[in-house]
Formats: sequence, C-alpha cells, structure tokens
Amino acid sequence: MKKPWIGVDLDGTLARYEAYQEGVVGDPIWPMVERVRAVLAAGQYDVRIFTARAGNCNDVAAIRDFLIMAGLAGLEITDHKDPACIEMWDDRCRQVLRNTGEFALPYDDDLLNVKHEADSLQF
Repeated sequence: MKKPWIGVDLDGTLARYEAYQEGVVGDPIWPMVERVRAVLAAGQYDVRIFTARAGNCNDVAAIRDFLIMAGLAGLEITDHKDPACIEMWDDRCRQVLRNTGEFALPYDDDLLNVKHEADSLQF
C-alpha cells in the first residue's frame, strides 16, 4: 500500500511568486518550508511538490535546486494526484465538501467576475 501523501503547491505556497518566469523559482516561504519539514519528520505522510510546472524540464531543474537550497531535497515533483493523496496545500484552492458540491466556507460569487492572471496567459 502506498504511503499517504500531501501535495504542496510551489508558486505562492512554498516559494514566493509574482509572475511566471521559466526556470526561475522565488525565494522560500519559510513558515511553509518548516511546516513541510515537520510533516516529513513525523513520518506519517510523504510530501510531493504539486505544480503545473512539472511538465517543463527547465522548471523541474529549477525546482530541484530550490528544494536543495530549502533543505527539502528529494521530494517528488508532480502534476498528478492519485488515491494516496490525502490533502492539497495551495494558494489557489477552495475546499469542497465531499459528495455535496458545496464549499466548506461561504463563497463570494463576485469572485467569479474577477479577472485572474491565468486569463492572460499565452499557451
């Protein structure tokens, strides 16, 4: 049986983020780095870096360097989750109550009208 794991987002969660630059990762957000270290030290869960950058080899190399510098070398970098994933830590997530379609906390519908950074990305 696979060990349960927590997915931790990179940009804006584990590393400071202003705008995407290929191959560049921001400075560590130390309180989150310490939280990840504590989870790993407890030994009950694995931690994986869960990021859309996982498909870009230049970004993956930069993430590996970042993880070494932050004292988190060797963590898996992925953009996929599986049944062993028990939780996600991400600056863009919104918790939904299982099997209900309802948000765990009240939701401001005006947020649906806000222009997001992703609206202007070119692919």
